[in-house]
Amino acid sequence: MVAVADSGPTELFGRHRFRGLDPKSVELWANNFAHENALLRSQVAALEARATKADAFAEDAIKEMVSLQEIVKRTDADQAVFVARQRLFREEAAHVVHDAWAEANVVQSQTQHVIERTQAQLAAAKNTHAQYLDAMREKMMDEIDGTIAQVRAVMSAEYAEHQARIVTLERERMRLITEIERCTASVLTMIGPLKQKASATDQAAGAVPQAVCAATDVLATLPAVMERSLRTPALDERPMALTIIRPHDAPEFDIAQ
Repeated sequence: MVAVADSGPTELFGRHRFRGLDPKSVELWANNFAHENALLRSQVAALEARATKADAFAEDAIKEMVSLQEIVKRTDADQAVFVARQRLFREEAAHVVHDAWAEANVVQSQTQHVIERTQAQLAAAKNTHAQYLDAMREKMMDEIDGTIAQVRAVMSAEYAEHQARIVTLERERMRLITEIERCTASVLTMIGPLKQKASATDQAAGAVPQAVCAATDVLATLPAVMERSLRTPALDERPMALTIIRPHDAPEFDIAQ
């Protein structure tokens, strides 16, 4: 603002005189005018001071505004970067989730395929094992039946042989009994004259006839004793034992006749 030059009112009005006016009135008016002019000048100075302060405040405000604008720009840039990063993170997360979901589906399908293949292999293995067990069971049963047939054939042959031996022994026993009876009858026939002759001997030899009589009695009972001993089986006689030879790869079973 431009300052107004201070000119003395008294000097202005003192030099020029107005016609028809009272000099005192004019002087009073000039004083009032000077006073008002001084007040106006003081107000103008105050306004200029306030304007200076306002200009300084405006400059500070402009500087602060500029700094705030820079801060806002940086904040906007940071916000844009943050939003871009969030969008990028969301996109990456979506890609990761999508890839994980696709990989999980692939793994699930592969696992299902492996499970189905394993189940098929287990079913095939069970079927093969069952067929192998059935074949082994049939083979073992055939071998057992063959072994039983062989054992029965061996037992039948041994039983027939045993019966033949029994018949042979029975014939031998009858022959021995007949021979013993014949020998006993011959001995009794030979001892009879001796007994008759011994009865006429002297009393001093009485012990000899008694011995001859005892021997004759023993010989008379000898056929019965021999026949009874031949008919009675021996105490240590035991049934014949059979040994059954089984195949090496077949389990042992108890064969009940």
